[in-house]
Amino acid sequence: MLPLRIKRQHISFSTTAPMMAVVIYVEDTPDLRTFRADLRLITGAVEPPPPHISLLYAVDETGRQPTWSSDDRRLKSISEECGRRLDAVEFVLGRPGIVAPAGAWTNIKSWRVVRKL
Repeated sequence: MLPLRIKRQHISFSTTAPMMAVVIYVEDTPDLRTFRADLRLITGAVEPPPPHISLLYAVDETGRQPTWSSDDRRLKSISEECGRRLDAVEFVLGRPGIVAPAGAWTNIKSWRVVRKL
């Protein structure tokens, strides 16, 4: 199935979802849906959020959201700046990897690649 070509839809932000503070939402193509469904079967994962590429997580070293992450204006400004700087309208997904944390998922520094596909 790989590589998959996906197109950018829009860049957005969230003050409530720390793992999606700034994201690029991408086109949910049939091939991408099939790929994501297969990964869920392989890993036993739950239904993921809509397809996106994370640009910024709002989690500090303690696993908590920093104060700036609830500032709507600040995150909006960051997402708008990313939109101005990002020329790409298409992405090629070709070498996925599976990561696992040591403990909570918010412990991003502990993420380790456990398998490359």
